[in-house]
Amino acid sequence: MNNENKIKQKENSDDHNYFEELEDLKKEYEKLQNITARAQADLVNLRNRIQNEQLEIRNRAELRIILKFIDVINQFESAIKSKVKKTSSDPWTEGVEVIYRNFEHLLSNEGFIRIETIGKQFDPRLHEAILNTPIDDVDNGIILNEFSPGYMRDEIVVKPATVEIAASIDDEIIEQ
Repeated sequence: MNNENKIKQKENSDDHNYFEELEDLKKEYEKLQNITARAQADLVNLRNRIQNEQLEIRNRAELRIILKFIDVINQFESAIKSKVKKTSSDPWTEGVEVIYRNFEHLLSNEGFIRIETIGKQFDPRLHEAILNTPIDDVDNGIILNEFSPGYMRDEIVVKPATVEIAASIDDEIIEQ
């Protein structure tokens, strides 16, 4: 009977070792699954970050180019405003005006919106005041003149408008 007990104890001991080993393997398996899941999540995050960075680089490059176009458009607008009004049509001037309108249309199609200025209340988020003019018959802070147009895209100011604003005469006295 002694041998039978030893054999049963040994079998129980072996079973116990197998169960412990099985539990250890299950824990190791779960640990490796967690590591794999985290690695996959890290890979997805890395891909997303790379895509976002590439998109940001593309948007910045596009914005730099558009800002150069805006400078050209401003030059066209200045040239058109400074032309002498003639009663007869001048094909060359009309051609320049068509080019100007095409540039404006291109900006609009790309989502760039011209900021409204003249007659509007000055907003430092949209406008850059380069001249304050004391005036009686206009409210303080109303935009009198636009020197350079501003543009927005997706509610973001990409170029503020440079403007002249009305200042009350009392403000002029205080500043002096």
